[in-house]
Amino acid sequence: MRPSVINFLFIPVLLASLLSQGFAQERKLLTLEECIDIALKNHPSIKASEKGVSVVEEQYKEAFSSYYPKASVDASYTRAESKALAFTTGESETYSTFLKLEQKVYDFGRTGGSVDAARSRIDARGGDLSRTRQDVLFNVKDAYFGVFKAIGLMKVREASVAQAEGHLRQAKGFYEAGAKAKFDVTNAEVVLNEANLSLIKARNAFKTALALLRNRMGVEYNYPLEIDVATVNVQADVNLEEGMSDALKRRPEIMSIDAALSEAGASLTASKGGYYPNLTASASYGYYDQYPLGAGDNLFQEKNQRWNAGVFVNVPIFEGFLTNAKVSGARANIDGLKAQKVELSNNIALEVTQAYLDLQDAQARISVAESGLNKAKENLDIANGRYEAGVGTILEVTDAQASYITAETDLVNARYDTAVARARFDRAVGQQ
Repeated sequence: MRPSVINFLFIPVLLASLLSQGFAQERKLLTLEECIDIALKNHPSIKASEKGVSVVEEQYKEAFSSYYPKASVDASYTRAESKALAFTTGESETYSTFLKLEQKVYDFGRTGGSVDAARSRIDARGGDLSRTRQDVLFNVKDAYFGVFKAIGLMKVREASVAQAEGHLRQAKGFYEAGAKAKFDVTNAEVVLNEANLSLIKARNAFKTALALLRNRMGVEYNYPLEIDVATVNVQADVNLEEGMSDALKRRPEIMSIDAALSEAGASLTASKGGYYPNLTASASYGYYDQYPLGAGDNLFQEKNQRWNAGVFVNVPIFEGFLTNAKVSGARANIDGLKAQKVELSNNIALEVTQAYLDLQDAQARISVAESGLNKAKENLDIANGRYEAGVGTILEVTDAQASYITAETDLVNARYDTAVARARFDRAVGQQ
């Protein structure tokens, strides 16, 4: 299918217009891509999510450390009193210093399962980070297009004020010439006042849209920001089946739950290791010195050297059904995650379908709005011509002007809705 390109928000905004509204400090022209880049680098939610990934990476290192030998130095001093005979007492001092090494040899999956589970947690947090990035990206697009919409509506209202001023001048001229009644002048004044009120609201909406964009970008409220109002092209034709397939492969939520399933499987392996022996090797070397109280002048002599080495097997016999409970809990967790994945897949499919239909609806409304605008412009020209010729009424003109403003507004809204619907579809299919 050949993609159709929709020309979005054709009305340019002049810098002089912004300056006249008190935006002299906003000198930095930014495209949509530049706004997204700033947000991905600065947004607090992304930074927090990145720190979350760092936390589980350190937890993985902690779990992996069980593979390495453990070395320690133990030193002690003991003073004791003993009674060898009924009426004989003696006090002694004991000094000991040992270097100890311990290495886990095999534990039937306990350590390996824990390490694999920690690695899967990294993947899960990576999926969370991707989701956060996608949310920030969509929110910036939504706010950016909101600024375009506000600009478009502001220009519509500015044009309506100019038209109302022209009609008022025309009505005054006819009234002063005695060709029209005073009603035409007052009616034109009412329409002009309404147009000015609408323009004030539109300008405030523009300021609000800029503030929202700053917030979505994760920058300060006074960040110098002015949007590049070059024409934006939105490709509206998409394939639902391809989008559905991409969503079930690329959505971060799918990545996260797959990682959670891997973690649960690794935890099950580690829990099953509790049924089997634990094999450990250890060795130590040092000195053990014992003297009567006050006689320990020559410590750490060769005759007091001690060393030992051995392999130890710990065989679990009964732990109060602890291992059984861990294994059963791990299996239940896996079953629950599988059910969650099915539900998640169904919700994603619904989300993609809704985004696709919204995009088709918005795209269809553009052509209807364009046709309506052409008809409204034709009707306004006819009404203006009839009024200038003296055969029409001011009510015909103001009604035609109101219809024309509505048609312009509908077209701006349809183009905005199309752009946002495409951004929502991109997020639904997992596009970064």
